Amino acid sequence: MKRLVFVAVVVSILAPLAKAEAGGPWRERHRYCPECVREGSRPTGYLSLRIGAFSPDADSEVCGTGLALGGALGGRVNDNLAVEIGMEYAVADIDDRAAYRLDYPADASVSTLGIPLSLKFIVPLAANVELWAGGGLGLYVSRLEFEDPFGEWYTDEDLSDTDIGFHALVGADVALNPGIALTMELRHVETADEHGDDRFLVPDPSGTTAAFGVVFRF
Repeated sequence: MKRLVFVAVVVSILAPLAKAEAGGPWRERHRYCPECVREGSRPTGYLSLRIGAFSPDADSEVCGTGLALGGALGGRVNDNLAVEIGMEYAVADIDDRAAYRLDYPADASVSTLGIPLSLKFIVPLAANVELWAGGGLGLYVSRLEFEDPFGEWYTDEDLSDTDIGFHALVGADVALNPGIALTMELRHVETADEHGDDRFLVPDPSGTTAAFGVVFRF
């Protein structure tokens, strides 16, 4: 929750800055893109691909830190505002084996597939550097998988859970050229559903992801 408060403060600071920056000359802020200035246009759509690490919330400590993959398709409403829809995937091993009564030498993991919708406020910091922050809502489907004593992975519908959650994010893009940029992102997801107490309880997908990747602009 502290992370969400931090991100909320960042968004509240960036929002008025974005409004102020919107009145600045676009030509001056895009000196690194001569083609855009010459043609009087700029890329408004983008596709981002990311890889990083997922750290579950403290109340989901049955899981360890896992792998996170993500992508998003978005478009700019103006220089300082963008809307995007994404797909997020995270997988982490179960560390607290006693919580699931795993008394045989086998592996267990939980994976989450999310489809978030985000609104991003963008503030140019330099000719090719942009800072952004935002948030939104998403649908998250988590699934438990167990390896049995014979090495076969097992799961079924009773070992999955669907949650609606909200997320906050901050990050930065560094443009290499008009069509490609490097990106860094910190994202926190908090689900609205309270999971019950069960032997095969699906861990809450709430947590924080730190990722980096590339953005293709078009």
